[in-house]
Amino acid sequence: MPEPAAAPEPAAAQGVAGDPAALAVELGGELEPVPGASGTVAVELPGLPGGGPAAVVRWQDGRPVEVLDPATDLDLDLTFSLPAPEAGEVASGRLSPSVAYMRGRLKTSGDPGLALVVLAATATPTFERWRRSLGAR
Repeated sequence: MPEPAAAPEPAAAQGVAGDPAALAVELGGELEPVPGASGTVAVELPGLPGGGPAAVVRWQDGRPVEVLDPATDLDLDLTFSLPAPEAGEVASGRLSPSVAYMRGRLKTSGDPGLALVVLAATATPTFERWRRSLGAR
């Protein structure tokens, strides 16, 4: 009798194929819910080839829940724009997104309430785990 197939590794353990947005969704369930803080959030990294959003994630009640295709025509509720060099500083841990926002490096366009919820999520242990996983790729 054949042995049952092994259960697949959780997406976070696989590094979600190196996709930072997918890993954010995987870890997002660890965040405290914020009822009503929902919308489609894009991250743009000016200075990278290709232009357009680098990632688009749907947030529901203060948690990232779904990665969307940035190449499709989406109705965005919020856009974060962070130049590529500063994005590298965030990824390395030398710069927090909240500090980048306060210094005017991280720009936002759209729903200010949702922006504050997303920024608050970046001050959690869950964000730190996500950030460290970027360096492990």
